[in-house]
Amino acid sequence: MQAASPEAEIARQVKAVEWLKAELLVELGKAYRGAASGNRDEMLDGLANCQVLLSILARRLGIDLQTLDEAVDAKLAAHQQQGHSLERWFGDFTAVRQHRRGAKR
Repeated sequence: MQAASPEAEIARQVKAVEWLKAELLVELGKAYRGAASGNRDEMLDGLANCQVLLSILARRLGIDLQTLDEAVDAKLAAHQQQGHSLERWFGDFTAVRQHRRGAKR
């Protein structure tokens, strides 16, 4: 089997990134549709797929998953410390940080 040319490899990488971006929009739409109709399973499926697709997209863009996790943790801490409205009203950033800490054990 012959190796792909550098141009073909670049085209394949671009195609993969474009596909991931399109799928991300589809799955976000599914989550919105599920929320609007009260279909928890559809909403959960769309959100879970978004999370998976974002991780894969990060890899395709040259960001390793550990670096992505660190950036997410930093964002959560910053929003928590800055008193973001969702943190003040609901404690969302604290809840997500606590969940992520527990999941890493």
